[in-house]
Amino acid sequence: MKHKGFAGPSDTATLPSPSELADEVVRVAYENGHRITEVVVYGSYADGTQTRRSDADVVAVSPHFEEEHPIYRSFYLTGFWNTDEYPELDLVALRPAEFAEYASRTDHVVATAVDSGVTFSYDETEYPDRPLGEPPTNHAVP
Repeated sequence: MKHKGFAGPSDTATLPSPSELADEVVRVAYENGHRITEVVVYGSYADGTQTRRSDADVVAVSPHFEEEHPIYRSFYLTGFWNTDEYPELDLVALRPAEFAEYASRTDHVVATAVDSGVTFSYDETEYPDRPLGEPPTNHAVP
């Protein structure tokens, strides 16, 4: 399903679901050499209030992020993100230890994301048997 025309009216019938957003984050990251183990979709796409003008608020977690600063890590996804088919991506890219630390802080955006968003886990052991461009299927965390 194509998701075109994000500057149009607020009809949400063709907007991606949180699951589709999470899968696309994992796919784009994988195609650029990163294995994502967890994705949290929060904000309007998580609570169902998104419009065609909404951005997608996402936390992506990978033990393979090498860059020291999270802003630089986000370039692997946002630089290759297809804004013709998906909404603008507002991404926080973290390593697992950072994610755990920030999620435990009551005043941090990651804690808010975890509390109010939808979390998807990806089994890293599924990656090696899949060709490039076919990341594993997400498993929604209740």
